[in-house]
Amino acid sequence: MVKISGDKTAALVNKAAAAGKVAAALREQEQLARSERERLSGEARAKSEAARSARDALDRQVAGEQQHGGGLTAQLAALRGTTAALEGEYRQGQAARAAYEAAQAAKRAAAEEQARRQAEAAAKAATAAARQPHQPGAPAATGANPVQVDPAPANSAPAAPANHQAPAVPDAPPTAPALPSPPAVVVPSVPGGAVNDPAGAKSYASGRPAAFGWGQDQFLCLARLWTKESNWLTTATNAWSGAYGIARALPPGKYASAGSDWLTSYGTQVEWGLGYIRDRYGSPCGAWNHSTSLNWY
Repeated sequence: MVKISGDKTAALVNKAAAAGKVAAALREQEQLARSERERLSGEARAKSEAARSARDALDRQVAGEQQHGGGLTAQLAALRGTTAALEGEYRQGQAARAAYEAAQAAKRAAAEEQARRQAEAAAKAATAAARQPHQPGAPAATGANPVQVDPAPANSAPAAPANHQAPAVPDAPPTAPALPSPPAVVVPSVPGGAVNDPAGAKSYASGRPAAFGWGQDQFLCLARLWTKESNWLTTATNAWSGAYGIARALPPGKYASAGSDWLTSYGTQVEWGLGYIRDRYGSPCGAWNHSTSLNWY
């Protein structure tokens, strides 16, 4: 009996010892996990601080470059006798003009490539038609009646063979390739988008003749002129010459002298166009008369 009690006590002692070891191992694992969490947290804080420092440094650099650019613009304005605002607008206009000219160059390249491919396809088709073999037994001409030859009399001499051959029918000349249609107009992507508002443009222009020293009767000539040229569309573009806008400026960058928003603003295009008409023709009716005579102004 005592032996049985001793065995049970020893078993309980062994279980308690094993449980103690498990608890110690769990405590050790928990300590390791806590240490790893603290290490990762420290690394995250360090990376966050480094990112914040880099962002602050970049902000300071951008601010410095903007300040430096503003100073250069002001110096340039002082040298030219203008203002910093005007110089800034001019630089923006130059950038817009570069974007427009790049888009126009891309359109011309696309049109040339399309024309080249069409010409190659037409030439290949003509070559294939010319090389097609003649089918034996086919009649020389569709619908022609065969010639009946009477048999020669028995005592007659044999007929001399014909020494000539029927002239060959020349192949039809290859069809000339069709000229490519003008490429689609692509307006450069600029902030604010393009504004096509013919009614708004006409309304704006109708109130401007007096500012240029003209009577209101001149607007009728102006309306006819720009309806013919562009139908009062701000983004009207001649796909071949590149003339652009309501007044058909060529090169389009001429509009920049009236405002940096010339790609999308009908007001800027109208102002430049009226100045051009005044300086070159004296009045809208003078420009209209020239256009009706020579089909350009």
